Amino acid sequence: MGAAPLVSVVIPTYNAGGRLAAAIASVRAQTLTAWEIIVVDDGSTDGTAAYLETLRGPLGDRLRIVQQANGGSAAARNRGIELARSPMIAFLDADDRYLGTTGLGDRLEQLDRDRDLGGVQGGWICEDEATGQQTTVRPWEVAPELDLEAWLRWKPVRLGALLLRKSWLEAVGGFDETLRQSHDVDLVLRLEIAGCRVAWLQAPVVAYRLHGDNTTKNSAVQAACVDQWLKKFFARPDLPPPIQKLQREIFYDTYLWLAWHHLRCDRPELMAQELRKTIPYAPYLTVELPGEWASRLEALAAADGCPFDLDALLAQQSWQRLMVEILWGDRGP
Repeated sequence: MGAAPLVSVVIPTYNAGGRLAAAIASVRAQTLTAWEIIVVDDGSTDGTAAYLETLRGPLGDRLRIVQQANGGSAAARNRGIELARSPMIAFLDADDRYLGTTGLGDRLEQLDRDRDLGGVQGGWICEDEATGQQTTVRPWEVAPELDLEAWLRWKPVRLGALLLRKSWLEAVGGFDETLRQSHDVDLVLRLEIAGCRVAWLQAPVVAYRLHGDNTTKNSAVQAACVDQWLKKFFARPDLPPPIQKLQREIFYDTYLWLAWHHLRCDRPELMAQELRKTIPYAPYLTVELPGEWASRLEALAAADGCPFDLDALLAQQSWQRLMVEILWGDRGP
């Protein structure tokens, strides 16, 4: 085995064999060549293991394959971090791909220029696998500085766009394996509190591919995990006082963010459920909430690069029932 590579690209996979080829090809296309790929097969049953074996010859020891019982993507990523031979860790989901040829090198170069940086994150595109439609997401437009408040309010993290120093990942203990989803947001919050500074590379570097098998399509699990880390976060005794004072605002913002996620996944009843949860934290009169909610949902859609149809929202039965409930109580008009 030769010299240690500069970057270890950790790819967790579970039954994504049909999409894995594009992810690996996008790493091989990078102009930065000092990389290794660590694929952690998290108990796949779709022939992924056999496919990976076909790549051993062309890639040699630059491709490292790990098989483990299914434990979730957080556990798979932690295994990859543990095995990484590089000082820098990049992440890529098995169904996503890096854009262009320079994104990995550009992020590494930015980290090399500023030794005080613990990580660099780029933007991304959302790519609909069925239609080929692409939408560019530029999260630095809503969160110019990646500080604790920005991570909390906007949650502008996409692991495929993030390059981190391995030392920081080890310092905070990696990903929380109790979280099946949203462990990325939990991670960046813990990194920020520990003193890890992350900066933007203001360019899209990864394609997040939208399809029927995305794990984030399970918005009910997503909501439960977000609720778990949110309550855990505000229970910390070491939070800066200015952040402690933002607790009500952050709960309000987060439940609205979850409402948007449910709406995007076409789960209107769950959207209404999250909107109800905002009410105790809302700094508005009850009669102001419908307009405020609609405005914020539209802003969240824009931040994600997604279309927003106000008329369709207002026509939903779950929205209309919620309006009757909050404006008229159980009596109705």
